[in-house]
Order: sequence, then C-alpha cells, then structure tokens
Amino acid sequence: MTDDLVAFVRARLAEGVEQARWSGNMLVTQGAPAMNVPLDVAEKRARLLLHAAEARQALLERTVMPYLGTAGLPGRVAAEQLRLLGWEFLGHPDYRDQWRPDPV
Repeated sequence: MTDDLVAFVRARLAEGVEQARWSGNMLVTQGAPAMNVPLDVAEKRARLLLHAAEARQALLERTVMPYLGTAGLPGRVAAEQLRLLGWEFLGHPDYRDQWRPDPV
C-alpha cells in the first residue's frame, strides 16, 4: 500500500507543479490583461501558486520519506502525513479509499 501511495502522491504533486507553472503563465500573459488585473498582482499570485506546489513536494521528500517505514512515532507520523498529502487528491480516479487518513 505505501509504495503505491508514494508513487501516486509523487505523480500528483509533480502534476501540480506543472499545472501551477502553466496556470501562472496564463494568468500573467493572458488573464491579467483581459481582466484588468494589475501585472504585479498577477505575478504575485502566479509565484504563490508555484511556491505552494513546490512546498508540498518538499514536505513529502524532506519530512515524510526519510521516516516512512521506520519504527515508533516518527514512522507513524510520516505514514499519516503521507495519507494527508494524498487526501488532497480524493476525487482522482486512481485514489484508493484505503489511503484516507485516520478520522480525527
């Protein structure tokens, strides 16, 4: 289960970075002028979208992957963080219900 979830989350997060780049570019080059949005506002929003997507990737690689599968609290926390990262993609056709995080 864990390997499949890791692969799923990595793929979705990579897609998210690419989508953030594309949508940010579209916002700056086409959306802002068409909607009379100041260019600096559109650029800031585009940077925020990309930064958020890259931050989720960094969270996975820096704080989840080093501890995933380890014993004790660090391993349990990493497993829960992985499920929480995957939960963002609940509506994706490849998302499996068994990956849901534990109820609060």
